Amino acid sequence: ILGVGLAGTVGLVLESTDSSVHDSRSLQAATSVPVLASIPAIMLEPDFSARRRRLVKEVPVAGAIAVVCIMAGALSYVYVNDIVIFPDSVEEEGEAQGEATGARALTRGVQYGWNPL
Repeated sequence: ILGVGLAGTVGLVLESTDSSVHDSRSLQAATSVPVLASIPAIMLEPDFSARRRRLVKEVPVAGAIAVVCIMAGALSYVYVNDIVIFPDSVEEEGEAQGEATGARALTRGVQYGWNPL
């Protein structure tokens, strides 16, 4: 959580201290001189293919990151709620079938329709 907050703060600071001109309105505001013309971006076939290659690389990486985040969330949920998925012994199997106490008993109660709120 600290890393996400730090990354957001760094991003905001870098964005607010950026003094480069990105469009004609910001140029006109910075210089108080009217802009007579602007040159549009010219996209050629190599530019489109480079963009396609970049997307082909970025989309699977973003998907993998999303899967890892979902799996980490599910794992933390199972750990925090003390849920037994694969019982190692007969004792744990008995606990997994309803003889649990504490958080595990609360989880079992919710599974059978009991609402603690």
